[in-house]
Amino acid sequence: MFYVSFLVRDGHARIFLDGEDLPVIEPIQRDKQAANKPSNHKSQLIVSITPLEWEQIVKTFNIEEPVIKNIREDQIKEQYNAEASLQADRPSYIGKGKGKATKT
Repeated sequence: MFYVSFLVRDGHARIFLDGEDLPVIEPIQRDKQAANKPSNHKSQLIVSITPLEWEQIVKTFNIEEPVIKNIREDQIKEQYNAEASLQADRPSYIGKGKGKATKT
């Protein structure tokens, strides 16, 4: 849904309910002339679902894996430590104004 929200916002797709009240995502085809014209039209959509609705969506569409994976706390710490060690290997600079820097 995260990626789709940008497609809808930018006018590349639309969302509507079909005859069975299921959501449908449809691409919007624009001709080249219309695509080159700037548009001031902005659309925003906030979707709110309950845990029960989420379970029904997962079951209805047979969703087995998330598109955006969960990040475990140990993975975050590992990434942070890797970045911190890279920073420790680099010299730090203290700015002295107007493009001058002193190595510490």
